[in-house]
Amino acid sequence: MPPLTQRTVVGFALASALISVLLMAARSYYAISFFEPLHGMTRGVEYEPLFSIWKYMTGDTVYTDPQRIPFAASFYNWLFYASYGEVARVILALLALGDEWLPTIARLTSLAASFAGAALTYYSLRTVFAVRERSLRLFVVAVSVFLFFGPLVGFFALATGPDMWPLVFNAAAIHLFIRHYGARPVFSILLVCLFSYLSWGFKQNFAYTPATVGLFLLLRRDWSGAALLSAVMIAAGILTLFVGGATYARQLYFGGSQVALSLGFFLTNLANFAAKSFPLLAAAAVIGFFFLRSAPFREYVRAQYRARPALLIPFLGVAVAGAETVLTSSVVYAAENHYFTVSFFLGYALAAANIWLWRSGAEAGSVAHGVFAAGWAANIAAVSLVLAGYQGVLSVRPYHNSLIKDRACLTGMSEPVFVSNPYLALPWMVPAKRPYVVHYNYYMDRRAGIPKEGGGIGGLLDRGHFASIAIPNDSLDRYDGSDLNLYRKRASACEGYAIYDRRDAREQGGR
Repeated sequence: MPPLTQRTVVGFALASALISVLLMAARSYYAISFFEPLHGMTRGVEYEPLFSIWKYMTGDTVYTDPQRIPFAASFYNWLFYASYGEVARVILALLALGDEWLPTIARLTSLAASFAGAALTYYSLRTVFAVRERSLRLFVVAVSVFLFFGPLVGFFALATGPDMWPLVFNAAAIHLFIRHYGARPVFSILLVCLFSYLSWGFKQNFAYTPATVGLFLLLRRDWSGAALLSAVMIAAGILTLFVGGATYARQLYFGGSQVALSLGFFLTNLANFAAKSFPLLAAAAVIGFFFLRSAPFREYVRAQYRARPALLIPFLGVAVAGAETVLTSSVVYAAENHYFTVSFFLGYALAAANIWLWRSGAEAGSVAHGVFAAGWAANIAAVSLVLAGYQGVLSVRPYHNSLIKDRACLTGMSEPVFVSNPYLALPWMVPAKRPYVVHYNYYMDRRAGIPKEGGGIGGLLDRGHFASIAIPNDSLDRYDGSDLNLYRKRASACEGYAIYDRRDAREQGGR
């Protein structure tokens, strides 16, 4: 067997990136169509941001109190809804499309971030580290593609959510800071503030970059730079919260709603991150070993740091983002998207370390290259199983088909209407003048005893507020404590749904 070399590692990395792109292409085919609007959810509670974007487009209030009727919520930051809403508004108007095309446009908007993020990361690594060698350029391509199209990103690249564009802004902030800090420190810090604000403007937990840069400035004893960074970011945040108002500020941090932490969710998300980022973790093991054992490699790394101290940023970012992610990934219903920034910093740092290792002249023999290659090979095997249909999810089309079938059956319900499936409650699914797209942790709030206006859905049912309701047959909790005495069950119903109509006054009086 010929010895494993750098060329072998690059080959496996490229193959891993390619098969990740193929998986993303297959999932895109089943989730996005230019011939019909598709509605199968690509992430949990996708209905919630879709409804908020729709409200922005129609001029309705985006941030409303989730404890008040109709119990809807917008838990992400303002720029996410505004940017997706403006993109959708323009495209829908230009193409004369109805609101049912909003999910398609939103998914394409998210997918565009993966292309932008991969291109930006490649450009950053290639220019920051002056990569001219063909094998290293190809390796940088593979890492950049893996970070934005790999299995950790998965369906989130296609989802209506605020996860991908903040990652792009984060990459831009890191690149610009590394590039400009040495010659123009104030300018570089202001650029970090700008792009960090854009990231935070999409999703409010994106404090990773200013925290990382702030730690770097403190370690460098750049007190004026740290003060400038803190002042600008704090001022921008306070001003935004002031302009947004009390309801906006409360929803950004789930004020008044039930949020719980779970060790089980933390361990599940950590395991998913490890499995889906195995090439990065395998590389980290090899790099760490060589840093400890190889004096030439350590000296080469120190020389790079002395020449450009800002190159420490991605390594600090792994620690800072990792610490924050321990908390955010523990929230009940959280997913591995909380590890996206950890993955980006880790991938960027390891790409840099790989470049240094291969340039340092350190003896990286077959065993080391074998571990590098094995990480990429493991990803190839795992993604192949998904493509072959043996594990994971390849298509959300079955859920779309189910939603369309249910929508057709539920057409013509009398208003006010309550459909317990919040995706079907979207205004282009089961139309209503006042849609009840109930926020995802509504029932957690109810179990925690948090009061809801009118007694919540159950209280409204007990008063006969809704003219008709549709509730899954096996979801008694959707009655929200109501006995449904004011409603009459239809003899004919949709598959899986019980449909009730409000009794008239004579029927109610006779009970």
